[in-house]
Amino acid sequence: MARPTDNSPRVKAAFYRRYVELYGELPLNGRGGFNQSKVPEWYDNLIWNEPHLPLQWEAQINELMDYRKNTITRILSKS
Repeated sequence: MARPTDNSPRVKAAFYRRYVELYGELPLNGRGGFNQSKVPEWYDNLIWNEPHLPLQWEAQINELMDYRKNTITRILSKS
């Protein structure tokens, strides 16, 4: 099955912008600098559902980021 973004750069840009609005660019690990000009003109007409946030989501995100940082540091130190 094709994903909605597989063949549509405009739809992909819309989802990407929403991601950045919700989570910022920090979780992208250096892949920031989103090109807003790729977002279609109809983006502002979209109505997004509020995201469901699990209990203690902020603590879970911090734990995940610590885990990722430690894992990447460990991998790079072996190189």
